[in-house]
Amino acid sequence: MFTKYSKKTETLFLEPSLEPKNTEQNVNIILSPSFYWVKKIFLPLKRARDVKKLLPSIFEEILPEGNYSYAVYKKEEYFLAFAYEDREILEFLAKAGISVAHVANICFAQTFFSEADLPLRISKERTLLMQEGIVVMVPSSWQISAKEFSLDDRNFPKQTITLEKFNHIVDKKNIYQIGSLLIFITFLLGIEFFMVQQNRDEILSAKESIFSKHNLKPTMMQNESMAKKYSALHEQQMKFRTKIGTIINLRLKPNEKIDSISYKDRSIHVIFQSVKESDFKHIAAALEAKNIEYKVDFKDSMAILEVQL
Repeated sequence: MFTKYSKKTETLFLEPSLEPKNTEQNVNIILSPSFYWVKKIFLPLKRARDVKKLLPSIFEEILPEGNYSYAVYKKEEYFLAFAYEDREILEFLAKAGISVAHVANICFAQTFFSEADLPLRISKERTLLMQEGIVVMVPSSWQISAKEFSLDDRNFPKQTITLEKFNHIVDKKNIYQIGSLLIFITFLLGIEFFMVQQNRDEILSAKESIFSKHNLKPTMMQNESMAKKYSALHEQQMKFRTKIGTIINLRLKPNEKIDSISYKDRSIHVIFQSVKESDFKHIAAALEAKNIEYKVDFKDSMAILEVQL
């Protein structure tokens, strides 16, 4: 890997046969022909973007299996078309310790070097050579008179490429299939949304019917308040029933009886006839067995019982 330093950036020649150079500076990268395929194309088209659409088919027969990106530049009478694998270049940059974030520009050796620059000896084994207008890599033994490689201060060419970091993850041939699948999923979600909307309308209608039937309030807060009120009332009534049931089912002696039962100020009042204080023990035991708290007064032969709810 050859390097040219400037105040702001380095220019690197990226070649797999050369030892990678670790750098933390911003860099411009020249790709060796080892990283791409190039073809001259003669087509009756004027715009490079129209030619680019045809490149997958044009390169299909010569490229090994892989996921490729393409570039094309117009020359005087023909187009220069390139195919390259982003993944291969990205992996080599990572191996060289060069962060993609530090890469300013990337170009092909084809667009950087002119015929006047070549041949260039980049190592003892490799030399860059121009053959029929195409920059190629050949064994150095083919060109004894090749110039020694150096990177001058020329401006970097405008014909640059941008690496697609995720291009190798999804095969472009499958994009339409994935798109169709996403459209189908969207369609299913649309149907699901429609069904949920219908169910929602039915639930709201049923809710209104229930609210009307049971005279419920329009807001949840009001209904919760009402529910608490009735829950407390229900609890009070259950306590009342339990305590009244216990009192009514007391086992009294033959001469004892309940004269009256009344309810006032959250208290049950019971008057027992023929029950003196000395006779109240069996009644007290029955009440305490049910954990019923009470107060009792005695008057003549009556026991006056008060049970708080």
